[in-house]
Amino acid sequence: MDIQTVVLPNISAAAFFAEKHRGKDSKGILFVCRDEQEAEDFISAFKTFAGKDDYSYTFLGEDKYSLSSGLYKIFTAKKPLIAAALYTACAKDLPGRKDFSQSLINLATGQSTLRADLLAKLEKSGYERADFTEKSGQYAVRGSVVDIFSPNYDAPCRLYFSGNLITTLALFDVETQNTKSNLSEFTAVPVSFEHNN
Repeated sequence: MDIQTVVLPNISAAAFFAEKHRGKDSKGILFVCRDEQEAEDFISAFKTFAGKDDYSYTFLGEDKYSLSSGLYKIFTAKKPLIAAALYTACAKDLPGRKDFSQSLINLATGQSTLRADLLAKLEKSGYERADFTEKSGQYAVRGSVVDIFSPNYDAPCRLYFSGNLITTLALFDVETQNTKSNLSEFTAVPVSFEHNN
């Protein structure tokens, strides 16, 4: 396979080139950029050129939360994905699809799960125990309630246990602690890849 290098004058030109040269069966495009502003500019320009085409978008930054969330979107995308990644993110030793998928913590209402096993999995996946979940990568435990803030969600999830049975999954507001929406399923992504190899 021949690889051709193309030098373009700016981000808009790169987005235009990417949109015009994507194949009909394209699963996605990866744009490697210098910084977050360049990534935002590329995705914004690509959306303009792609028009109404149905894409999903993600960003892979240098921090572990952005990487986890971005990899999750890449590996689970149901439609063509446009990913913008920092050079530094691409230089990291990241897991492949199989290893990443095996490290996901999939939970559902009605699922029987030992709470101790769940907490051990969270620790192995790099989550930090806290009194309250205030940011990505944290979890908290209070009696029969476990809160998990996974980077692939904008809000933490509260799990209610009855014995070993998960009875309720709900996203909640960090500030008010009020429920935002109930879920039937929830997936926590790893936030540390070293522990999963």
